[in-house]
Amino acid sequence: MGESEKKDNSTLIFNETTFPVMEQIMEGMPGGFFIYHADEDGRLIYANKALMEIYGCSSEEEFREHTGYKFSGLVHPDDLKEVNNQIMHQIQEREDGLDHVNYRILRKDGRIRYIEDYGHFVHTKVYGDIFYVFVEDATERYLERQRAEENKSLIEEKIRALEKLEHKTNTLNTVYEMLDSSMWTMEFDFRGKLESVSWSDEFRRMLDYTDETDFPNVLEAWSDLIHKDDKERVMEDFYDTIANRSKKKIFDAEYQILTREKGYRWHH
Repeated sequence: MGESEKKDNSTLIFNETTFPVMEQIMEGMPGGFFIYHADEDGRLIYANKALMEIYGCSSEEEFREHTGYKFSGLVHPDDLKEVNNQIMHQIQEREDGLDHVNYRILRKDGRIRYIEDYGHFVHTKVYGDIFYVFVEDATERYLERQRAEENKSLIEEKIRALEKLEHKTNTLNTVYEMLDSSMWTMEFDFRGKLESVSWSDEFRRMLDYTDETDFPNVLEAWSDLIHKDDKERVMEDFYDTIANRSKKKIFDAEYQILTREKGYRWHH
């Protein structure tokens, strides 16, 4: 037996006997699955119902009309060139013919979703060179990663801003108001003696107070409300932070504080 025959015997074979069996299996799968020709035309050979649902199509006719029943019709136009380049690069670099790509799709209703695509390049006796592909809708994972990156960038931006604005109380107040955060600021002299206190409106509202009349800008307005079980620990950490000259110690405390209307509440 020649080398070419050995290789051909190990490839995936589609014919009138195996294809109906494969269709039965793939129709019951929760994820999308499709097969397409590995040529410039990229015409689809098969697509299961789960794939059509990912694209917002309720029938094969709708799916064919929406995508042209071609691989190029499955990928967002702005991503198609890069996706094709990635697929070709991966199958050329790997002996197993596998590829893994991510791309956007455009549903029938106009919404954009994000797809993870796991493909395999094979040679078949009946259909020639093809790709068979498993896909899943990865939109929620993508958006979660995107939110995490945005939150990370926002935190880094806040830290840089606060480092630049050290001791500039009015500007700090503006930053926190823009971020919709509750805060308080205190100014100390060079010996560490407290000179002034400023509670933000958001901080007062958090404790059910309204303004300086009922919650004045003095330390005791806050410290007198701390639960007796927590007060010694919290105040000790507070004064230790003030006394630390390295500027690296952070006052980081969780404690119960008496609100005006809701009783004691936990705060961080």
